[in-house]
Amino acid sequence: SVLGRASERSAVYAMFIVVALEAALNFTVPLYIQIVQGRTPFDTSLAMMPFNLTVFVTATLIVRFYRRYPPRVIGVVGFCLTTVGLLWLAFVVTNNWETLPTILGLVVFGVGQGALVTLVFNVLVTAAPADTLRVTCTGPDAAQVPLDATNLAARAAVALAERHGISPDVHLHIAKDIPVAGGMAGGSADGAAALVACDALWSTGASQDELLAICAELGSDVPFSLIGGAALGVGRGEQLTPIEVGGTFHWVFAVAEGGLSTPAVYGEFDRLTAGARVPEPTASPALLAALRKGDTTALADALGNDLQAAALSLRPSLADTLAAGTAAGALAALVSGSGPTTAFLAADADAARTIADALAASGTCRSARVAVSPAPGATVR
Repeated sequence: SVLGRASERSAVYAMFIVVALEAALNFTVPLYIQIVQGRTPFDTSLAMMPFNLTVFVTATLIVRFYRRYPPRVIGVVGFCLTTVGLLWLAFVVTNNWETLPTILGLVVFGVGQGALVTLVFNVLVTAAPADTLRVTCTGPDAAQVPLDATNLAARAAVALAERHGISPDVHLHIAKDIPVAGGMAGGSADGAAALVACDALWSTGASQDELLAICAELGSDVPFSLIGGAALGVGRGEQLTPIEVGGTFHWVFAVAEGGLSTPAVYGEFDRLTAGARVPEPTASPALLAALRKGDTTALADALGNDLQAAALSLRPSLADTLAAGTAAGALAALVSGSGPTTAFLAADADAARTIADALAASGTCRSARVAVSPAPGATVR
């Protein structure tokens, strides 16, 4: 049962209280105004207008904050606002609902309710019990995501279940936001997230070493998606050593139309470098020092991607995207992984927004978004 644990029951009860509060206010207040105060239906509608309009506007706009703040933060702020609004109304409500203090209380309560009600219906459960393993997906590239046993999220669930003698009966829902075949390890992130979610759902108590071992079996990029932060990868990339980072770096990612096949890019790299001596990969001392000091300018000088020439050979139009970001003020511009997503390092948050706006208006990419690093790995919130 989805109500099998105390935390799950608490979440369901909290959601019920949220919806019930709004329903109670929308029912009892108009009843009081019309029956006790003897107001007309028109007066009642005007009295409730601030609350209902605020709920509507907040519910529409709150989704803009979902990428910036975790659901827990939005939920806590929403509950605090509803509590403050109700307490305020308890002290200021008189027979006149048109007073500024009363309207202010209704607005504060409405903001809290709008945020919470929308959160109830929009927060997606990553893993929930089911009769069999099932994968669903929503998002811009959802149609390109396999929903069978080949999906990395499904493979992660099966791998964890097999280690602990559990039947992998779980519904995995992927809110796909990272482009498919975009050179950003989106599938690997899905696998790491599913692994962490199933570990919490099934209460396996798996150690991080065990989870990392499963990640390494799933793919080279999956271990990093689990630990996050900054790390130096050796071997296939699955052997990670955390790197010290002395500050926050601001990035812009330009999402291209369509994807690029990673094997195809590696094949093109082999073709372009045929006969050439390829040195053993080593960590750049300048790059490590820039990360350690939090020096954005030094990091920009040290950035590079050996696969960029191959990606540009297969998708020459990416050069226009790189040029557009550079012209908009990016300190560095490069292809992300095997592409076709391109990454731009910005001097600060304001510069990142300026670059993102310029890229979005340039017509050289599907969309552009800002991000910061280092960022945490897969977690359950």
